[in-house]
Amino acid sequence: MEEPESLTDPEQWFLGKVESALAWARKKAFRRERIYYRSRICSLAFSTGVVVAAATPIPRWGIAALGGVSAIIEGSLQVTGYREQMLSIMDFRSRLEVELTLYRTHSAPYNDEDVRLAKFVERVERIFRDSDESQVSILQQPINGGETGNNTRLI
Repeated sequence: MEEPESLTDPEQWFLGKVESALAWARKKAFRRERIYYRSRICSLAFSTGVVVAAATPIPRWGIAALGGVSAIIEGSLQVTGYREQMLSIMDFRSRLEVELTLYRTHSAPYNDEDVRLAKFVERVERIFRDSDESQVSILQQPINGGETGNNTRLI
């Protein structure tokens, strides 16, 4: 059985790969950004609740619970590197969009038809590699002055 032309055309295949990665990155970045900011707002609300509750006759365990929830939210964001991962995905998306726009408009460095596709593939694959390396480095960062000294990752 013969494959459709779009599957055998390297340019169409690679553009499909880039479009698919771009759609994933847009969705993932939007979702992570929304969750991150909602988590931070919840943490601020619980932290503020501690101050407000301290001025009322609420039992001490209630005040401690508010502070505990805030600490859990902030701690989980810190431990998982959620903000850094979100920013990494946003950077990946942005870099892919720029390359795709340059490629489709035949702008430099894609204005030479002889090497246009090869240069596009090379540059996009570098973006994929850089993104993978960035994700790994985020996960390897010490948190709050780990064993390697005073290295801290701030939100």
